[in-house]
Amino acid sequence: MNSRAKEITVGLLSITFLVMWWVLTLIYSDPESTIRIVSIGTLCFAIGGLVGKGPFPPFTSARNLLRRLFRKSGPERFKIRIAIGESPMDLSSLDGPNACTLGPDIVTDLDALFIADPFVIIHHDRAWVFFEAMENKSRKGVICAAWSEDGLAWTYHGRVLEEAFHLSYPQVVKHDNEIWMIPESCHDYSVRLYRSDSFPDKWTHVETLLSGYCFCDNTVFQMDDSWWLYSSIGNDHLNLYQSKSLCGPWLPHTQNPVVRSGPRDSRMAGPTIYHDEKLIRVAQDCVEKYGHFVRGYKVETLSTNDYSERELANSPLLYPSPKSWKKNGCHHLAQIPFNGKWLILSDGY
Repeated sequence: MNSRAKEITVGLLSITFLVMWWVLTLIYSDPESTIRIVSIGTLCFAIGGLVGKGPFPPFTSARNLLRRLFRKSGPERFKIRIAIGESPMDLSSLDGPNACTLGPDIVTDLDALFIADPFVIIHHDRAWVFFEAMENKSRKGVICAAWSEDGLAWTYHGRVLEEAFHLSYPQVVKHDNEIWMIPESCHDYSVRLYRSDSFPDKWTHVETLLSGYCFCDNTVFQMDDSWWLYSSIGNDHLNLYQSKSLCGPWLPHTQNPVVRSGPRDSRMAGPTIYHDEKLIRVAQDCVEKYGHFVRGYKVETLSTNDYSERELANSPLLYPSPKSWKKNGCHHLAQIPFNGKWLILSDGY
């Protein structure tokens, strides 16, 4: 049974148990007691599931609805921050005098409301950054690119990938002498793999890796002889998949969801980091609001049947600070070796 089937089964069993309780109460209680017991029981059941972050319907849907009703505006102002550091964890460089900020005004071929989710690769001695640009009128994300030869001065290239549905979080990887992209396509209820046939403008959809659910901020990495894929289910929980090939087939981890602590750390915040012999997963903290700050977790166990992680002592890695590029929040972190140092990227508002 896959992870989604398990969630649905648990959800149905929970609802069945509640209905049975209601029926028995109606049979064996007087009308006044019945109303009181059913009301209190239903309220406790709902509050327990929401506060306890039950990772199955109907609690996931209810929490998402509450967030949409009460969340504050803010992500519309996201900009990209880029710096050169001495190591992949030299995050103080993002606040240094040589760091630069790319705003929506860099995008010249569409009216961009904001830009976010930067991913970077090195190609022909240039750093190429791929990012989401949100169209102001349609409120649909498209993937755009910019390049730099020194990491300080950036030239906008243009939009490189657009679909009929929203795209964001464009992870780009090099593998088998090819360049691949896995953008988030949750509005299509899929995880789609694209191959670059003419870099950086032409991308061909070659495979659908997963389908049938709203997969968010999908992040792949290779460890030993396996490929791994993190996929966030909204802000509620995180699933993990394994494959021998980037093109699949992808099998769900037996412990899915591997993270089920809700908006605190269930949503990915960029590619994994390998530093000081540690594999680090970065996660968004969306408890107070979407895109608040970034936490870091050391992956301690990673195998076909086991998974465990522990939060880093210096987590959160990035958090809001007054009068800075992330005054209100941030939700992404990416790094890559570049010219003997490290190119470090984030986004904030």
